This record gives sequence, C-alpha cells and structure tokens, in this order.
Amino acid sequence: AHCDYAPNPGPWRRWIDMEHSTCYNASNHWSALTDGRMKYVYQAWNGGEQLFNLTVDPGETMEISELPEYADELALWRGRLVAQFEAEGRGEGWVKDGKLVQRPTGTTYSPYYPKTKSNDVDRDVVHEANPVELFI
Repeated sequence: AHCDYAPNPGPWRRWIDMEHSTCYNASNHWSALTDGRMKYVYQAWNGGEQLFNLTVDPGETMEISELPEYADELALWRGRLVAQFEAEGRGEGWVKDGKLVQRPTGTTYSPYYPKTKSNDVDRDVVHEANPVELFI
C-alpha cells in the first residue's frame, strides 16, 4: 500500500514518519509511521506500542495493538520502523539486534539543531544545516 489516494501527492511515498521528543513531559516521546490507513506508534519512553486502523477509526479512539487479529499488522509496522531506523544509520541506541530500543530520555535529532552530543546514542549526531536557510 502506498499513500496514493487523495489528498496525497502520489505513489512515491509508502508511508509518513513522525517523531516527538520530550519537550512537554516524558510520556510525549514517540516515533510513528502511517500510510493514512494504519498508524503505528512506538512509545520510546517506555517501549510500548499503539496501532490504529484509521480506515474504521479515523479519530484513533480504539487502540488495537493487543488484539490477536492485528498481530501480523503490528509486526509489519514495527518491522517498517526498524528498517527505517537501520537505513538512516541511527545506531544501537535506536535498534539493536533487529528490535526497537527503549529510549527513556529524549534525543534531539534534527538537521536544524546545532551539533550536539546525543544523550542516548553512542555516537555524535552532526547537524550542519543553517537554521536561517529555513526562512529563505
């Protein structure tokens, strides 16, 4: 499945990734993927997972990750997030032995943030973009 239905621009994107770090409180620290039909959320702060069927529940009122009939769908989306983090080279602070890693503290991981030493990743995260470029 691709994001190839209105209002999405076309089949070039299979899913959209989203992330939120700890800026309000520790429980607001997660990574997610969606294709507009399903949404997978990895709660990085505690290792929990959420799955929503947006086709039948666009308001995300029914969390379905523990329902047996969605076990394969949950594994599929978890694997997609693992593959994305591996492809991005995020390291063992994000994925280890093919499994998502719990990250109890937030990580500033943005190309628009100054060079920093990451709190929970074993390598320097280098950010070289000039924030002024955002406004040009």
